[in-house]
Amino acid sequence: MKPLLLSLHLLASGIFFSLSPGPRLTLFGRGMYPGDDSTFRQLKESGFTTVILSSFYIHANGDVYSGDDGKNPIIHDGHYTGNKEWPARVASLKQRPGSVTRIEILLEGRWINQPPNTFDFIQDWSDEAKTIPGITTGTGANSTLYKLATGIPIYPVFLCRGSFSTCTTSHNSKTPAEIKAEMTRFKKNYPAMTGGAIWQMADVKDYIRQNCAVQYPESGSAGSVSEYLSQLKNSLKEGL
Repeated sequence: MKPLLLSLHLLASGIFFSLSPGPRLTLFGRGMYPGDDSTFRQLKESGFTTVILSSFYIHANGDVYSGDDGKNPIIHDGHYTGNKEWPARVASLKQRPGSVTRIEILLEGRWINQPPNTFDFIQDWSDEAKTIPGITTGTGANSTLYKLATGIPIYPVFLCRGSFSTCTTSHNSKTPAEIKAEMTRFKKNYPAMTGGAIWQMADVKDYIRQNCAVQYPESGSAGSVSEYLSQLKNSLKEGL
C-alpha cells in the first residue's frame, strides 16, 4: 500500500491542508479511475499544478477501493490489484510538456453514517462553544486549529457547476466568475493564502456532458472540458 499513499488529506467543510510550498492550483481527480488517455492528457495540459487523486476508501480488512469503482479493490493484501493502465496514466501527468508538478492521493475523512471520524473532529474543534479535553476550540489565535499556521497553508475548495449532475447551483456550487470573486475575498481576509482547489474532474465532465453553457447560460460559457478546466484554473489564479 505504501507506494500509493503519497499524502493524506483532510477534507472538511470546504478546506484542505497541504504541505506543498508556493502557489498551488489544485484539481481533485474524482472520475479518473481508471480514466482514459484523453482525460489525463486534458488535465496534464490544463494549467493546474497539483492533482489529488480521489477518492479512496480503506475497508476494515485493509483493502483500498476507489470511489469510482466500489466493487473491485485496487489494493488487496498489500499488493496492487487495480487497473493495469492506471499507474501509467497517473505517471504521465508529470511528463513534460505539462503543468502538473505534484500528485497526491485523498483518503476520505468520513464514511457516511459512521461518526466520529476526521470530519467530525475538525468540525468540533472549530466550534468555540464546545469543550474538548486537550483542545482549545474555535479558530482564534490561541486555538488548536490556528496553530496549523506553522507553515501549513490552508486553501479553499470550490464545487464547480456540474456538481451533483446539475447545471444550476447545488450544495453551493459556483461558476468560474463566482469562484474568482470568492478567491479575491478570501485573499483579502487571508493575505497568506497561496492557492485554491476545484472539486472535481467528474463534475467538470458532467458540466460539458449536460451542455450547461447552452442549457443554462447563467452557469458559464465553457463548451469543452479543456475550456472549462482553463476557466476554473484562471478563476483560482486571478483571485490570488
